[in-house]
Amino acid sequence: LQIRSDFIQHLARLIAEIGCFYAPEAIILTSGVSRSVPFFLDEVRARYEESRDPMVVAPEVVRSELTHLNCRGMWAMHTFGYPNHVVE
Repeated sequence: LQIRSDFIQHLARLIAEIGCFYAPEAIILTSGVSRSVPFFLDEVRARYEESRDPMVVAPEVVRSELTHLNCRGMWAMHTFGYPNHVVE
């Protein structure tokens, strides 16, 4: 349980850092992380909201259902528009 708690804390902090420095509209979780999203994403979002700077607009954190990198990029451009910044 400590490993899970640490993972959630570190991922929430990473999302906060990315949001602060890059101001993306979305952060897309891919690969192995995306397969386990149902087990932790709500907790990560809650932890992120508790600690984020109120001056920073929170990016949407979404799970990618796609398997090929080029499809991921096309999906992001279609979903969030081009040339918006999407950090994957």
